[in-house]
Amino acid sequence: MVVEKVELNVIAGREDELLQYVAERRAVIDESAGCRAFIFGRGVEDPSKVFFAVTWDSIEQHKAATQAPKFQEFSGGLRGFVTGAKAEHFTIFEG
Repeated sequence: MVVEKVELNVIAGREDELLQYVAERRAVIDESAGCRAFIFGRGVEDPSKVFFAVTWDSIEQHKAATQAPKFQEFSGGLRGFVTGAKAEHFTIFEG
């Protein structure tokens, strides 16, 4: 399994709008093939930051999901809320 961690720097004053956007469209990620879990939240120390954590069966399934038109539409819609983003992937070790 792989966890994708995304940190978004949100345009000041648009944090609540972004969280609403994601909440209304989270099914795009939740229903993607290979998605096991999707959580998102807002920074405590820095409320202008929002994060996503998505657990995927594999990096290949994650990459394939990003090619779906609905996924691209979701991602494109995020651009209107953010000034920058950083994404990283982590391999999960069980046991």
